[in-house]
Amino acid sequence: MPRRGHRPARRCASWPAGDDPRSKTSKRAARVGFDWTNPRDVLAKIAEETGELVEAMDGGDKDRIEDEYGDLLFVMANLSRHLDIDPEAAVRRANEKFRRRFAHIEESLAATGRVERRKP
Repeated sequence: MPRRGHRPARRCASWPAGDDPRSKTSKRAARVGFDWTNPRDVLAKIAEETGELVEAMDGGDKDRIEDEYGDLLFVMANLSRHLDIDPEAAVRRANEKFRRRFAHIEESLAATGRVERRKP
């Protein structure tokens, strides 16, 4: 059964033109062996890039933080290519899940009088 919203061949609209990690350039690089061999290798790279982002944050250099954050996003998008999923669809689903959970939390807090109930 296909996943709702699954369109892996579509270019990721949120990436600048030509910079989508699932683009022809990334695919060309993969053809000549400049790629990870499996998704677990990509996850290891994500851990490495996360560590570099933490170091940049600790240093407080905004330019380096942005650079490392970009590296992390790039690797995350490549993970989507290895998993054959649409990263935009995944983010939409995560946002929907968060909204449902947060609505439940708001209702629970409203029931105890700690926040006002939202108006429909």
